[in-house]
Amino acid sequence: MYSQKYYIKGRDLVGLRKTFMRGVVSILTLFLLLISLPRLGNAVDWNDKSWRISGCPKGVLGNWISQNDEHKLSIENKRIITRTLAGKETFYSYTGDPLESDIRFIKLSLEQMNVNEATQIHLKIRPHLIHSLQNLEEASSKSSDCLIKVFYFESEKDAKFNKYLNWDIYKRLN
Repeated sequence: MYSQKYYIKGRDLVGLRKTFMRGVVSILTLFLLLISLPRLGNAVDWNDKSWRISGCPKGVLGNWISQNDEHKLSIENKRIITRTLAGKETFYSYTGDPLESDIRFIKLSLEQMNVNEATQIHLKIRPHLIHSLQNLEEASSKSSDCLIKVFYFESEKDAKFNKYLNWDIYKRLN
């Protein structure tokens, strides 16, 4: 019987080639995943160091404008006013603490004040800070915006399970 006297037989070369290609594909996949994954977001908590250093408030009291400039949100003591570009104002009374800073979300339950039927909306608000071109140590209130992300819910049950109707990002007006 005839036997080959090669160091690597033909079948071994095919196996070596398959193993090499699997390694190349694995490395490329890992590299592409690392590149394509979004960078860690700048979502912070109310007590986060970057939120405090930037001079942002401890709660949500104040005037806020949405990023697309369509809505203005004024959160005052026990009253919230929403304004649209068309000039429509809606007044809400709320329950919940707008200065609660030991938790990730501030939860407010709104009830519309200027209609006869009871319209309830539930909000969850968390800080959403974005720095512009500077690192955390150089951050100041001049170089960063105090942003909040507001989630809207139909009911407390939906808020509990994070089934939001809509969300918007608001910038603090000074």
